[in-house]
Amino acid sequence: MDNEFVSVSYDDVSNSIITIWKKPVTTEIYREVFGVMLKEQIDLGAEAYISDVYQLGIISKESRLWLQNEILPKAYKGGLRKVATIAPGDVFSRLHIENIKNGVFTNAFNIEFRYFQDLSSAQKWVLNEKLPV
Repeated sequence: MDNEFVSVSYDDVSNSIITIWKKPVTTEIYREVFGVMLKEQIDLGAEAYISDVYQLGIISKESRLWLQNEILPKAYKGGLRKVATIAPGDVFSRLHIENIKNGVFTNAFNIEFRYFQDLSSAQKWVLNEKLPV
């Protein structure tokens, strides 16, 4: 998927679905993108999502809850084990991601979450490579 809002691709080296958000989206587009991601992740057996959310903007609580209660459980059953987020350091972005992470832990899914400043670092983490300190 590649359009004005998002680019979604598969990286066979890191066995990851990579999403680069290009601008803020509506709830409908957000859900459509995650539907595509979930299908591809399950079909390809991808073990990780890498998502660049620098341009995504703020997501509603309803969409966040939908993601953590509908998509992530299905993704986990399909083999998802890691979520790497490339995000700005602002408090709103971190809070959104922390809320999703906390919801996943509450639901007892063993999915690791980490923040990164760039795609290369996220891919190295997914591959279990040592990251610079």
